[in-house]
Amino acid sequence: MNEGRGVGLVGAALVAGLAGGAVGGLLARAPGPGSAPSPAAVDRAAAAAPPFRFAEVAARALPAVVHVRLLDPPPERPVLLDPLGEGEVRPRLAEGSGFVIDPQGLVVTSRHLLAGSTRALVRFADRSEAIARLAGEDAITDLALLRVERSGLPALRFGDSAGLRVGDWVGALGHPLRFEDSFTVGVLSSRGRKLFDRSFDAYLQTDAAINPGNSGGPLLDATGAVVGVVAAVSGRGQGLGFAVPSDVAAPVIEQLRRAGRVTRGYLGAQLRDVDPDLAALLELPAGRGAVVVDVAPGGPAEAAGLQAWDVVTGLDGGPAADADAVVAAIAARAPGAAVELQLWRDGRAVPARATLAERPAPTVRPRPTLTPPALLGLEVESGAGGGRPGVVVRRVLRPAPGPETIEPGDVVLELNRANVPDAEAWRQAAARVAPGAAAFLYVHRPREGRRLLVKLRAWPEAGER
Repeated sequence: MNEGRGVGLVGAALVAGLAGGAVGGLLARAPGPGSAPSPAAVDRAAAAAPPFRFAEVAARALPAVVHVRLLDPPPERPVLLDPLGEGEVRPRLAEGSGFVIDPQGLVVTSRHLLAGSTRALVRFADRSEAIARLAGEDAITDLALLRVERSGLPALRFGDSAGLRVGDWVGALGHPLRFEDSFTVGVLSSRGRKLFDRSFDAYLQTDAAINPGNSGGPLLDATGAVVGVVAAVSGRGQGLGFAVPSDVAAPVIEQLRRAGRVTRGYLGAQLRDVDPDLAALLELPAGRGAVVVDVAPGGPAEAAGLQAWDVVTGLDGGPAADADAVVAAIAARAPGAAVELQLWRDGRAVPARATLAERPAPTVRPRPTLTPPALLGLEVESGAGGGRPGVVVRRVLRPAPGPETIEPGDVVLELNRANVPDAEAWRQAAARVAPGAAAFLYVHRPREGRRLLVKLRAWPEAGER
């Protein structure tokens, strides 16, 4: 929700284990539920245990929740950008919520609330106020850490968001729409939502009522542990609120506490998940891994010899389940660390060793997008993109089945690994795709300066069935 930007903005991107390592001391963890119990065990536990009361959770947590208000006027008036509202812009006040995570005066909030300022006014549950100064911020997760000259404050602890299951009860605390000390209850309705940055986002979704002003407040589990930091809300869709998972937020906050900034490892490769169709195309024995779509010039991946169409199947001896897992593992390592990659290239296993760089700070936050599926039927003409000949998409006719989109202006360079330098080559390659089969397009998107891999499905045209 971001009163600053929106789905409500949050700003950004996350990855489980983002900053890596267990966090102790300051950030106490609530015990996770471990492996999922059987339905019978759940029924027995429910029958034996007394029902929890959210009234007790709220009573314990409210003293640690604060109201955060910007002291210095922002350079621009904050707005709420709702990705589900197709770019709807609404003015919002530069104020929101936060919560104490250390009795010695450390407060977590959303970075976008500060609008570039280094100080804010914090009002505590007893109505006392204090000037808080910025101790550190992270643009990727949209988290900020404030420090106030207080001690003996009531504090919350981070819990285990990885142990949450869809359907588990959660509660949100904060100051929505200038209503103080508001507590709402719902369930975890989904996890791993990608709203702003496809590489890092993994938001928790809840139907607990969240509104502008909740940004920066805690999302609690039934024990009162913080399992998320409220970050975004949809003004269009009811029951859609989003939070940064605690397993992402806790290590980020610990780095901010220690160093005032967050560092992450960087490989410099754009990745895509493997699905059964792509695994078949690449003759990949195991249908998992992360396909290299593009390699950043001068980055660690290029230095290590990674190429487009390589599949990262393992990292430092462990398996690589998908692109998110690889990004999370790389980001959790320190810049300068060496990693051993296991690759699948042209039908054989290939090892590679890369020395990670530091992930560059984002310069422009991606605009919130929840785009509809791309379209299947394409009208193309000969052209070029990214220094290679290809075909330029002029019209998109049918929706595609995968997560990536194909859009007018995109330049298709390859179809199922065959070069398509002109419209005739495109026609011949497309004719070889059987009806109902998957077709993978290697695409250059000029306006974004990146390459992507798009899956289409070759359905017959109307009248051909």
